Amino acid sequence: MRIAVWGAGSLGLMWAARLALAGWSPVLITREKQQRDQIREKGITLVTVTGKVHRLSIECRWAEEEMEALDQILLMVKQTALPTAVRQSLRRLHPKGTLWLWQNGMGGEEVLPQSFSQERVIQAVTTEGARKESDTEVVHTGTGRTWVGSLAGTPRSADVDRLLQSGQSLGADLRWDPDIRHRMWEKLLINSVINPLTAILHVTNGELIEKPSFFSLALPIVEEATAVAEAEGYAFDVGSTLQRVTDVCRQTAPNHSSMLQDVRRGRTTEISAINGYIAKKGKVYGIATPVNQWVTELVSAISGRNTGTEESLPCS
Repeated sequence: MRIAVWGAGSLGLMWAARLALAGWSPVLITREKQQRDQIREKGITLVTVTGKVHRLSIECRWAEEEMEALDQILLMVKQTALPTAVRQSLRRLHPKGTLWLWQNGMGGEEVLPQSFSQERVIQAVTTEGARKESDTEVVHTGTGRTWVGSLAGTPRSADVDRLLQSGQSLGADLRWDPDIRHRMWEKLLINSVINPLTAILHVTNGELIEKPSFFSLALPIVEEATAVAEAEGYAFDVGSTLQRVTDVCRQTAPNHSSMLQDVRRGRTTEISAINGYIAKKGKVYGIATPVNQWVTELVSAISGRNTGTEESLPCS
């Protein structure tokens, strides 16, 4: 089975290294030719949460290169890079191959062509943390759990089973979830508070919950988001969700959210796939989401990029 990790950011580097350590011989695919050359020259360095250092030689390709058909593609790019990555990766995917989506937020599958069967799509939801130190170095900053499941609700294939069974040797808590969309909404609710508010206030996750305004800012975001989730068929309690947000902030207190990092670097954020997605779905169901709409527009403005809800990831 030919496995590729598409995208060499923090998670991509970490999972390529993990797969290599488990004996899978993955191919890592980079967006930039320069990073490909660096990895070919230096390999990948993975520093585990315990401080153990692994230096690995991994096959690396540039996304524009021609290559043989791939059986499993773990697509680990950000939502903002997804349209291009989908177009490139589907040209290399075996006709019976499987595409794994690892993006934050929701709506990623809507980028796929209508002719591409959702039975061939696996969605991953992870709570792990990693930090990219350079084009070739990554640090595993936080253990967590990764759930995967079929967006079409179909049983897992033999190839997917093989990957799941090797979870322990990968150094990962990797589990199958037959209702992965519930897990996606669960994470979206948490991200809808932590990501934009840390980006707007320029604070760490731990500092966020120390702000006197935290509850008054977080409550309407969650109230709107849970109402939209319920319309989608997923019920969440507002109070329990706010407690979960607080718990995650405490557990990841020193962390700078990915959205905060993007804002500081002037990059396009994933706000459209998080609060923007909630606002778009609210329109579909006739549910008012003024706070999520405002948060989306504010993060778009401070990032200096047009990533508002009107032009991103349309709802079906």
